[in-house]
Amino acid sequence: MPVGLQRHQNSSAVHSTASRGSGAAGSAATFIMTVTIIPFMPDGWDPVAGFPAMTGNVPFLMKDVVLLAASIYLLKQDVERLGWL
Repeated sequence: MPVGLQRHQNSSAVHSTASRGSGAAGSAATFIMTVTIIPFMPDGWDPVAGFPAMTGNVPFLMKDVVLLAASIYLLKQDVERLGWL
């Protein structure tokens, strides 16, 4: 195999590894931001039923709690795989 081709394959493997970790970090940051606004949503809680009863956009944003957990799990896996932990 030519040296230039081998060097290109090695650099692209390192690049894909680093970009995967940054994707998990970016998605975790995004979901942290969306999850933190849930308690402060106007008209997010049903006034008659009380606190746990959700209305408006809150049920839609609750999916971000699960996606945040998945992003943190993937970020943890990437950090362990890269040997940063």
